[in-house]
Amino acid sequence: HATASQITVSVGITATEFTVDVADDGAGFDPSRTPPGHLGLESMAHRTARMGGTLQIGSSALGTVVRIRLALAPGRAGGDQ
Repeated sequence: HATASQITVSVGITATEFTVDVADDGAGFDPSRTPPGHLGLESMAHRTARMGGTLQIGSSALGTVVRIRLALAPGRAGGDQ
């Protein structure tokens, strides 16, 4: 839908947090005006919240960034399991 020519996925981890950013250079949209019947953003927000995380969406005519942040339990970062 975005007519993007480039998409970047970044994954980060610290001692307390796991993050995933997905950015594109597409047309952008207004996240507050999701058309009826399009459940993608709502579904992502719901699933992220069920895991105790947050979903942030930023969008403009220059592209869109979707960021998911999930708190990590102590001892889970860096492969400590």
